Amino acid sequence: MPNHHDILFRSTFAESDAAAWLVATALPELAGARELALVDTTGIAGGDLRQPDLIWEVDRSLRVRTAWQHQSTVDPRMDLRVLRDTAVLLTHWSSTDPGPLPALVTVVVTHAPRAWSAPRDVRERMADLTGALDRAVVRCPYTVLDLRDLTDAQRAGAPPIARVALALLVAWRTAGADLWEVFFDHAPELATILRARGQSAVHGFLRYLSRTSPTRPPEDVMARLATIDPDLAESYVTLADALFAEGEAAGRHAAARDLLLRLGAQRFGPATAAHRSALDALDTPALEALALRLLTAPTWDALLE
Repeated sequence: MPNHHDILFRSTFAESDAAAWLVATALPELAGARELALVDTTGIAGGDLRQPDLIWEVDRSLRVRTAWQHQSTVDPRMDLRVLRDTAVLLTHWSSTDPGPLPALVTVVVTHAPRAWSAPRDVRERMADLTGALDRAVVRCPYTVLDLRDLTDAQRAGAPPIARVALALLVAWRTAGADLWEVFFDHAPELATILRARGQSAVHGFLRYLSRTSPTRPPEDVMARLATIDPDLAESYVTLADALFAEGEAAGRHAAARDLLLRLGAQRFGPATAAHRSALDALDTPALEALALRLLTAPTWDALLE
């Protein structure tokens, strides 16, 4: 299940102008690409596949696709994930896309609290070889973009929606940072976003803040929002009510899922990543119904079929 940081990353960089900046920053060889198209990954399945957060086709004529994995922590097995997911994606595209397979470049975008230390290619895990044998060994490298290492010029070159998202993601990992103050420090960018994209784009940031930061009194938030746009402050009342209801619903869903995982582990053994993903995809009533079937089902697969 995606966390709040993943959701912010996806919603921000699913916008073509933010994606163009991301591509140019992480992969300067592709800067100035004339075409950007978001690739639909619906229906792609492959065991424990953890799909990239976003896949952008950078230039259709070049057949280059870029897969973006957001990480708020260092995954020591990222190289194996990239190898597995690359194989699943290319296998799927080989059966659905005419012509040669696209070249796939994976980029890990991180704001982890420490420098990226995981292997950047599965080859690094393997025994040393030389000559022809070494050239025959599988390789699947990926690139890392650490948001903490961006220069001031790089941040300034990002579109407003990306500048706000980058500031929040980095601040979340900064000791003592007040994310609400970081948000309001970007008032000029927020005003620009409102004019260009409407209230829903700013509401995405407010949702993120409500889930990752200590609660602020609604009247304080409304007063600060009013200095940016009075209508935005008024809309926050409805949004705050919706966020409260969502929080209650999410708590009920998480409790039902966690109970199934605990009871299922006692009956069938630990759930696999595929089983966990299947549970994540179910709504709360469906999870509660499964709790009854748990008494008679012989395996995880039988429970979830």
